[in-house]
Amino acid sequence: MINIIINNYDLTFADSAIEELEQIYEYIFNKFKSNQLAKSIVSKIEYNISKLQKFPYSCVEVCISPHKEVYRKLLIFNYIVFYKIYEEHKEVIIYHIFHCRKNYLI
Repeated sequence: MINIIINNYDLTFADSAIEELEQIYEYIFNKFKSNQLAKSIVSKIEYNISKLQKFPYSCVEVCISPHKEVYRKLLIFNYIVFYKIYEEHKEVIIYHIFHCRKNYLI
């Protein structure tokens, strides 16, 4: 018999990530004039992020210059999600959600 214990982590969105998710919605809505499409894409991003509650270590660590910040990087469609794991609190904090074409190194 194999026992598997999965401890869920709390998931928190930093204000910056919330703003960026809203910007993604607005951009898609304005470009394609489709509320349904914008909601669908944002929902898929949120769904994939929610998987981090069970599998926070599933993504690679990356060091972001120039500040030498270390994040984990989740790819969802054309979007990059940067997050950190705080093991002592069993918490995952989402810091940024960028389109892959955006220069996030600034």
